Amino acid sequence: MSKMITISGIIIIFAINVFAVELVLGDRIARRGGQQADSDSAALVRDTAFYLDSAEVAALDGIRGQTITGQRSRASVMRGIDQNSNTIRRAYSNHIRQGNRLSGGIIVRFKILSSGEVIECKIVESNTDDIAFERNVVLAVRKWKFPPIQIENDTTIVEYPFVFDQY
Repeated sequence: MSKMITISGIIIIFAINVFAVELVLGDRIARRGGQQADSDSAALVRDTAFYLDSAEVAALDGIRGQTITGQRSRASVMRGIDQNSNTIRRAYSNHIRQGNRLSGGIIVRFKILSSGEVIECKIVESNTDDIAFERNVVLAVRKWKFPPIQIENDTTIVEYPFVFDQY
């Protein structure tokens, strides 16, 4: 019974994070309004090493923020994210301490091998308008380790939202 409550709690927290990213992204897009030219020029600097291109984003299946494919359980993925997310919090704190302002959301897509190694991470969507920080998030996630699973040759693909808000 307690496992069911724990899993339900994880799912609720996960859904709230996805909802928060959608709210933040929608609000930021609405506020920017006529600033499309600025974001277009920023997009020119974003290379494919860190960002999915628009064709790749359009081809994605599933709901943002959820495991898309693979045999790894959602609970296992969420535990791994929880154990590794301190690297993202640390990068955010360092970024703010350096005098930078940052708010918004980033949705990352990463692949986890059955060994637990993250072999790829790219940004699906972001509205932080801070390319340097976004790259730091990708580099941090690429170093994450998840517990290995007993299914050989499995690759689990995950999309996960991070929401940042400086007060």
